[in-house]
Amino acid sequence: MKKIITSLLFIMTSSFAAEVDHFMGINVSIRDSAHIFNHLVNKQALTALEKMGQQKKSCLEAQNLVIKEFKNGIGYKVNNFMRKKLPLSYKYPHDLSKYQIIKNSVFQNILFLRTVPVIEEIINFNGIYLGIDKLSHFFAMGKIYFKKYSTLKKRGLSEDEISVKLFKTGHLSEKTYLGLWGTQTYSYADLESNYQGFLFFRNFCSGSSPYLIQDGDRWKLSRYIDIREYVSPYWNELFNPSYISKSAKKNFIKNAKKYCNTIRDNHSFKFRFKYYQSHLWKKSKSQIYFEKKISKGESPDSSPFELENLCSY
Repeated sequence: MKKIITSLLFIMTSSFAAEVDHFMGINVSIRDSAHIFNHLVNKQALTALEKMGQQKKSCLEAQNLVIKEFKNGIGYKVNNFMRKKLPLSYKYPHDLSKYQIIKNSVFQNILFLRTVPVIEEIINFNGIYLGIDKLSHFFAMGKIYFKKYSTLKKRGLSEDEISVKLFKTGHLSEKTYLGLWGTQTYSYADLESNYQGFLFFRNFCSGSSPYLIQDGDRWKLSRYIDIREYVSPYWNELFNPSYISKSAKKNFIKNAKKYCNTIRDNHSFKFRFKYYQSHLWKKSKSQIYFEKKISKGESPDSSPFELENLCSY
């Protein structure tokens, strides 16, 4: 419980207490940084396994040592790198002050910005534009999901029963401290990155091709860790829009509509969005769950914030 509380404190004081404005990146070209992220993750995993050497460890113990190598205090090294050391050509906006970003953002004049004046940068991950905050969700909330999964698995719950409990954990976080309480948004893209982070951690020792295999007295990586396997357009909040609270809705829609002509006319954006809409992307168990919840009125309806509805005039 203490570790979970610590993780939540990290979440609430890091990029989670922020928002991403994908409208600002509509007509911007950003270099793909997936290879940089993957290199760092694999390097850290290999470093952890090398340090472990021939110690007798279970797979889960070996995984915990890898996770320990990923971390930097209560944060994650790779996230810190992407936020602070990634070359500027790999992210946007990078040439504006915080004041200028807020002034030009669709979130201007929305209550949370009076107390949380942070708009996160956008990165390109395998052709998909996403907020750097999604990487924090992937690791931090993914790890929380995984710990809960492991506990419930030991209690004998089925995979479906566990999944529902994980989704309820995400739902509560977006209704409260990671969403509506702070940023006045309920982000389905956050929920998707949470779930994909869980799958990433589960795949170290489970599944048909786990990352860790035993070679004599040593644990080693069975294959290259490629985070692109987990990232999809459902991490992007133009493709998979957030619900905006009633108090912020009017200003948000007014500000977003200013981008409608750019959305219609920008060929690069239209090409990118068609890529998002292609058959390549399969909906996850989490995405399907929340779409059903929306249809039943049990989760906030984000359809008014879909591009086709925002720009329907």
